Amino acid sequence: MERLDMAETLARKAGVNLKDARDALARENWDMLDAMLLLRRESGARAGKKGEADVDNGKAQGDAGWLSKAIAWIGDMVARGSRCFVSVSRDGKPRFEVTVTIAVLLALVLHGFFLFGVAVMLLMGYRFSFISEARDREMRRDVDEAAQAAREVQDRSAVNSLGGNA
Repeated sequence: MERLDMAETLARKAGVNLKDARDALARENWDMLDAMLLLRRESGARAGKKGEADVDNGKAQGDAGWLSKAIAWIGDMVARGSRCFVSVSRDGKPRFEVTVTIAVLLALVLHGFFLFGVAVMLLMGYRFSFISEARDREMRRDVDEAAQAAREVQDRSAVNSLGGNA
């Protein structure tokens, strides 16, 4: 890696300008890790000198960081729930599937009606099952393999019928 590339990478990762990154690399004999540690030590020393105003600002940034982490976690849970399903079947025949995200939202918003509906469906012989993302992938792979096998049998059958007529 060239020195300019190293300085640009360090500046981006450390959140400093290019001149500070080059200076830190030069002081640390162009060792990226040592330069990163030097920049962190220096930024910590500068933050300690600024006083209590920075402490309050850091607390506000910490609160904002907590909020953004919570929002990111909720987004991740919604995405995961959208890849998993609750399957409803009766007499071994699937009736419908709904994503876990939708099922949870229905349960939260219409909890009384939702629970009553689930209880009635259970009494009527409906069965509920959870289909995870991994299980869904396995089922799709099995269906694809079965379709491939069916195509191969069909191709063999077509070849055999051509050979018999000739």
